[in-house]
Amino acid sequence: MPTQRVPQVIAGWYLDPSGRWTYRFWDGQGWTEKVSGGDGRLWSDSTTLPLWCAPTTDGLVDGQQPHTLVDQIMTLQKNDIHAALLLTVRCIDAVENDARINGYGVAPWYYERAAIIFARLADPATEVAVLERFARQRHAPGAKPPQLIDRLRRLRQATGA
Repeated sequence: MPTQRVPQVIAGWYLDPSGRWTYRFWDGQGWTEKVSGGDGRLWSDSTTLPLWCAPTTDGLVDGQQPHTLVDQIMTLQKNDIHAALLLTVRCIDAVENDARINGYGVAPWYYERAAIIFARLADPATEVAVLERFARQRHAPGAKPPQLIDRLRRLRQATGA
């Protein structure tokens, strides 16, 4: 799970943690409604979904409260599967970065969720890719990687990859 960090960054444009836009404005205290697709045009996005992720000094998305990220991904998956996928992949990037910096292993939840989303989108090649990404990581103590590794093996057999 992402580490608990208090953002230590100045106000500015950062990757949108909701996954709905490319960028969202952080005012130094919280996320605002100002969003951009990255092409210079600005919009106001008053999403009712809470934005629990905060930007960090390393530029990755990180969660102040990891359980709320899980809730946010599950909610997004019901309403906007592509936004859920973007947030899930950003969380995977964050946990891998945290694992590299702190020497921890990664937990399987975000990888499993991404694989489920790719399966729902009928994209077996990318489902295999995210499971292979998980397989290459050092795993957190207590994580149950054999289940995802077994899923990867079955997918490879089914798709001939």
